Amino acid sequence: MGVLLASGLMSTSLHSKFAEAIDGFLDRIESRQSDFFTHYEEKDAALKASDAKRLLAFAAHEEQLCHELRASALERNQILQAARGGRLPTDSLKDLCESLTDAPANELRRQRIERVGTNAARLRQKTWSHWVVAQRSYAQYSALIDLIAHRGRQAPTYSAGEGEDGRSEGSLMDASA
Repeated sequence: MGVLLASGLMSTSLHSKFAEAIDGFLDRIESRQSDFFTHYEEKDAALKASDAKRLLAFAAHEEQLCHELRASALERNQILQAARGGRLPTDSLKDLCESLTDAPANELRRQRIERVGTNAARLRQKTWSHWVVAQRSYAQYSALIDLIAHRGRQAPTYSAGEGEDGRSEGSLMDASA
């Protein structure tokens, strides 16, 4: 009976350590996600205003936020790896929470985990939209540079003939060769 009691205490202690680790992780990741949302609101305003200086200034801060989110992913993996050593479910933090002994607190943790997942999806969507804006801006900038480089004319494409001004345009190979 003493062994069972000791193992029960150890199990409760182990469960409380995992509960604390998960709560701490959720506190940190929710804070990081909140920082990212604030950053993206400011970046959206700069994109709408076409404020290149502000956009450049955001790059370093965004890189730091990405680094912090990668650290969160590592922390999550460490918690799950430690749970594996404690013979607890390790498929996800949600599964790990369900195996812990404090049911009311686990429900709150589960809700927080779902909120973190929803926020992560929103951040991915916002990141994707920023990438699309950047790619389209780059394409427009490239087209503008081409127009300037070709003095307002369409860029030549694979034309073997001579242009209107008597010079050769766009040939792939030198015809004299």
